[in-house]
Parts: sequence; C-alpha cells; structure tokens
Amino acid sequence: MLFVSITAGFGLINLFYFFRFFRFTKIPQPKEEKNTHPVSIVVCAKNQADNLEQLLPLLAKQNHPTFEFIVVNDGSTDHTEDLLAQYALKDQRLKVVTIQPNETFWGNKKYALTLGIKKAQYQRLLLTDADCLPCSNAWLMLMTAPIKDKSSIVLGYGGYQKRSGLLNALIRYETVMTACQYLGHARAGMPYMGVGRNMAYATALFYEQNGFASHMAIPSGDDDLFVNNAAKSDHTHIVVEPEAHTRSIPETAWSAFVRQKRRHITTAHHYKWQHQWVLGLYALSIFGFWMGTALSLTIGAPLYCIFGVLTLRIGLQYALLAPCFKVLKEKSLTWMMVIFEPLLLCFQLIIFILNLSSNPQHWK
Repeated sequence: MLFVSITAGFGLINLFYFFRFFRFTKIPQPKEEKNTHPVSIVVCAKNQADNLEQLLPLLAKQNHPTFEFIVVNDGSTDHTEDLLAQYALKDQRLKVVTIQPNETFWGNKKYALTLGIKKAQYQRLLLTDADCLPCSNAWLMLMTAPIKDKSSIVLGYGGYQKRSGLLNALIRYETVMTACQYLGHARAGMPYMGVGRNMAYATALFYEQNGFASHMAIPSGDDDLFVNNAAKSDHTHIVVEPEAHTRSIPETAWSAFVRQKRRHITTAHHYKWQHQWVLGLYALSIFGFWMGTALSLTIGAPLYCIFGVLTLRIGLQYALLAPCFKVLKEKSLTWMMVIFEPLLLCFQLIIFILNLSSNPQHWK
C-alpha cells in the first residue's frame, strides 16, 4: 500500500498542475475595440523558399491598416533571395535583410532575428517562422491588440498541421501540452516562456533587454529565454482565439524531430530558479505517478487500489485538459492522453540522456 499511497500523492500534484493549465481556457473574451497601431512582422528564413511562397501572400492579406513584414534571409543557398526580390517589387511592405554565409554567426538565429528587429520601423513586433502559416487574416490584429505599453508581451499558440502517422500525433500532442503549461502558468501570473512561431512584444522591450545579449551564445532561446528574462506578470497577455493561431509544417522523420527537441531542451536550465523548480516538480510528479503505478503492479498491491487511483487521476485529467485541447483546436488528441503521456515521458528521458554527451549547435 505504500507505493499506492505515494502514487496517489504524485497524482494529487499532477491534478494541481492540470487545474492550473485549465485556467487559460477561462480568460475574458476580448473587447470589440481594435488596436490599429503600426506593426512590424519579423520572419527569419534559411533555405525556406517553398514555405515563403505560401507565407508571404498570407502576411500581405492581414486585416490591419498599417504594417510591414521583414524577412531575414539567413545565408540561404536555395532560391530564397530571388523569391524575396521578386515579391518586394510587388509589395513595398516587404523589407528584406540578407545575411551572407559567415561561419562566425552560422546557425545563430538570434543574430538573424536581431538584424530583422533593427530593421523594423514600428513599435510593435509580431514574430513567426517561415514554415508557419497564420490561421486567419485576423491573426495580426488579434496578436498585437493587447500591446498597450513598452513592457507588453503577447503569447499565442503555434500548432502543427495534422497529418497521418504516430510521429505527427506525438509532435502535436507535445506541442499542445507545452502550450498548456506556458499559457496556464502565464494566466496564473508566472510567464516563463513563449514560442517564436507565434509571439508579439513591444519593440522598446527588446532594446530594454539588450536584445538577446544575455544568452546569445546559446543556440536556442530567442523565444523562451527572452520571455523568461523580460516577462512581467501584469504585462504578459495570452491570446488563444483560433483565428490567432499559426500552424507549422511538422517534421516527418524521427531523426529530425529528435534533433529539434535536443536543441530546445538546452535552454531549460537557464530559466529563473523558481521556474525551474515549478517545471521540475511537474516533470517529477508525472514520472513519479507512472513509476509508482508500475511498481505497485510489480509488487502485487491490491488491484482495486491501483486502478482506483489510476481511474480517478486519469478521469480528472481528461476533465481538466479536454477544454484546453478544444480551445487549441486539437480535440482529436484528447483521447490519446493516457497513451502519449508515458510515451512522451520516455522520449524526453532519452533526449535528456543524449544531451548529457553533446548539445546541438545549429538552428537549421
């Protein structure tokens, strides 16, 4: 019974976090008034010509009176340069920053993004990636409307396109759960990260933080480390309307997904200590719950106790997280929680072990 009791304790910690995640689904509805201040959209692209062909027309069609979109061509070797030159002739709102291949900065997205932001002429920035597509023409308006002062940060949701296969489902599930965490914690007054696929902030805040200077040497973190350093609870806003989402092209090979996750995980130990503690306790509680369940079964604890704890915890998990999945337009993944949660836990442990020996150094 000891292991069952420990498992139940971890389950209670799980439920505390699930309830916190659930809170972002209860944000007040946005007011009808619109913020029409000028906006600069900044996109970094490295060998993304095919994706830019889809993205640029969608940026141009955004319902907003005054905006520009800046594309940083970060040493591309495909036909990105020609594509951007041709599009700039058609739409003067497109500004192009070209970085020549240079080993000093090769692989450093923060350097490319810094040049793009320095090119921006407006005091509100909206960031996305070249392989992301806004879900509506209202994306720009919705994502930048909450920016009211020089300390504002807006966190949005950047999902992945739905395709067939286990890898796609796992990518989308991991993305939803990550969003539940950073949106839920931000709603609770603890903003700790955002994703560069869909994020906005005041231009002045970037310069106040000296850009990415404090973590320029770290390959990742142009999004989460910037938010971790700069975000204030009373100046951080979340936008979860479906029209404000973006959808990215998912990886199709397990090796590429592993490289991506290895790169992303390198930033977590640079978070503020209180954020590391809160996130670490969540990871420990998930691990403890499933390990406790396995050990309880192994030693022959009463099945009615084991399955009672398991059923109660999973039932409340579904009740609290299903609304989150619905808001983020990933309702089809709801019933996969009980399978993907332990699977993702094992995957993350593998990534952690791989990163003990070496860390990836390039963003593309």
